[in-house]
Amino acid sequence: MPTDAVVYYATVRKNGPWTQNTGSTQGGTMLWIYGIRFAPNGFSSVPSTTTTNTVQLVDGYSVYDCQMHIDKITDTQLTCYAPVMPQSLYQIRVYVNGNLIPLYQYSNPEQATFAPVPSNTPTITNIVPQSGTPETMISLSGVFETACFSRDIVGCSDDNNPLISRLENFLKRR
Repeated sequence: MPTDAVVYYATVRKNGPWTQNTGSTQGGTMLWIYGIRFAPNGFSSVPSTTTTNTVQLVDGYSVYDCQMHIDKITDTQLTCYAPVMPQSLYQIRVYVNGNLIPLYQYSNPEQATFAPVPSNTPTITNIVPQSGTPETMISLSGVFETACFSRDIVGCSDDNNPLISRLENFLKRR
């Protein structure tokens, strides 16, 4: 049974414009996909194809599953984490209750893309000190895309107390 869901656009920032569609080649970039009539119930103790949304990132014959972040899913918003993938431009494909939303039901398929690029990939070049006791303060040096480290904050906070959630994911994979 086809779905009547519609995809409006996707972005890497909460409520951001569709033109903000670049992220890390090393995965962990949260994608925000906006539309209507998505499956609203992401929480269930029993997996079901009647209350689920899935997202794939497609480039030619390459298909990558985007890990769903179910606590931010509504009937108008999906969120997922992009996996490690090579630099390219990927079409975001959404499935609602197991049914693929056809591209003709996208407001504009070009506004639902994701582009992982090396320039948006955090790179740590130095950690000082390299060892220490628990709660030792460390300094990280490297190249970071932004001074804002929390996925849930629109814009930077003025409290000089950044959350390093994106960096923590990056360090766990190393």
